[in-house]
Amino acid sequence: TLDYAAPEQLRGQPVGPPADVYGVGLLLFEAATGTRLWNRSAARPERTRASGRPAASEVADELREWLATPAAQRSGRSWWSKKSVIRR
Repeated sequence: TLDYAAPEQLRGQPVGPPADVYGVGLLLFEAATGTRLWNRSAARPERTRASGRPAASEVADELREWLATPAAQRSGRSWWSKKSVIRR
């Protein structure tokens, strides 16, 4: 989850073992103190916009329209091939 993600992971950069160590450190902090060091879940929509990908709310109408079209009438391409991937 976002609360345990390393900073480089949140920035969309490559991650490796140091990111795992960071997450375990946060988990140990929480186990020892009973509190979370971060509450990043509230910042999620901002992170999505910062990634360059559209927020789900920005493409909801287009997605509903695409889903309402019978599959046989849709082009051979997938909806997400027309848009960049959406992160939740």
